[in-house]
Amino acid sequence: MNHIINKEGYMYHNRFLAGVVAVLWLVVILWGIKPPDAVGEVIAQDADMGVLLTVMKDGTGDGSVTASSGTITWNGTTGTASYAINTEVTLTAVAGMGSRFNGWVGCNTTTDTLCKVTMSKAMSVIVDFKTVTKKTKKDFNNDNKSDIILQSSSTRDVAVWLMDGAKKAKADYAAKGVPENWVVKTAEDFNGDRKADVMWQNTETGDVYIWLMDGTSATSGAYASTGITSDWQIKAVGDFDGDARNDVLWQNTQTGAVYVWLMDGNTQKSGGYVVKSMQPQWQIKGTGDFDDDDNFDVLLQNQNTGDVYVWLMDGTSIKKGDYISRGVPGDWQVRAVADYNGDGKADIHWEDSKNKGSFYVWLMDGTDIKGGDFVKPKGGSSHEFQHKFRQMTENSSGSGTWDMKSVGDYNGDGMNDMLWQDGSTGDLYMWFMDSTTVDSGGYADQGLPMDWSIY
Repeated sequence: MNHIINKEGYMYHNRFLAGVVAVLWLVVILWGIKPPDAVGEVIAQDADMGVLLTVMKDGTGDGSVTASSGTITWNGTTGTASYAINTEVTLTAVAGMGSRFNGWVGCNTTTDTLCKVTMSKAMSVIVDFKTVTKKTKKDFNNDNKSDIILQSSSTRDVAVWLMDGAKKAKADYAAKGVPENWVVKTAEDFNGDRKADVMWQNTETGDVYIWLMDGTSATSGAYASTGITSDWQIKAVGDFDGDARNDVLWQNTQTGAVYVWLMDGNTQKSGGYVVKSMQPQWQIKGTGDFDDDDNFDVLLQNQNTGDVYVWLMDGTSIKKGDYISRGVPGDWQVRAVADYNGDGKADIHWEDSKNKGSFYVWLMDGTDIKGGDFVKPKGGSSHEFQHKFRQMTENSSGSGTWDMKSVGDYNGDGMNDMLWQDGSTGDLYMWFMDSTTVDSGGYADQGLPMDWSIY
């Protein structure tokens, strides 16, 4: 029969239905509606519209994030980008000035500052940047510039120079006539107020005493410990637990044992052995934050082989230890551990003991040497300074009379500088560093009496 009866009992003729279908197809064509056989194409086009990648910045610091493909559009600390399904994207985090990268969350895989995601669906990742707490050496007045502490061996007076580059912003006595059996061991911040304090030790009793300082004045003082036996010696200080307070690293001269006091002002809040014995050929050369985790680390060298090794520290524990280099020639001696390029990571300053005036800096990244060069004047530095540099470093000019006394960021640019003294005249001269080059220099003092020692 040429009739169709629907479920309600109405009857339609086949020719009528054919007419209706023809009209519907005409509407489909005129309005651009896809016919049923194009459904697969519609699905493909929907997939090409993309899936969303969301990047969120977190933490106390700041930085930037770039993608290997596509463009991230930012609205405050949240960025978005759209990608075709299954696109592989690599994100790169770069910390801003005064910040450091602190990690990724939500990535498929991570490698250092890289985050890799496969956009099989909408993805959200978080990048964390942390504010770097600047730790300026020997800064007595919290102006982010290192200062100089001196003591006279004849009068026993103690003086502090508050520095602004090579100029003294203020110079005053911190004390006069200190008893001869008390000696300055170091000057760093022990109570977390960002002002250097002074640690003393009694050479007869072993007692340790700390002055808490405010500029050139001691605001208070107290014993940190009494009766330390002479076989325990202070080797270095540094903030080993990241609490913005310097701690004290001791070593036993008989056993080689290394012990750390974790400090809070004049008080030892805790402490512990780092190692209970160590072979005598291994010597502690300095401390500094090599991996930018806010904890100071320990640099060691084997005096027999020249091998250089680092303990990456977490409080009193070694979280990782590794060789930096092996077989360094014995003529080369570590002179300082300090951040010379302002990346928040300690570097290593070497001097050739046979060729006085020859210096080299390793620029470090954890236990890896990422760069380095001989120390030399920066291109474009003044002719006057270049002449002074040659005078201080060339053997024919009497470079043997100059000796580096201290390092610190004297001009507040985030890069440590070098303080030198002429052993024949007492003159003090600064090199202002920019990575491995010396940008400029200047006299901090001339004719300083030779009974004054710099700490």
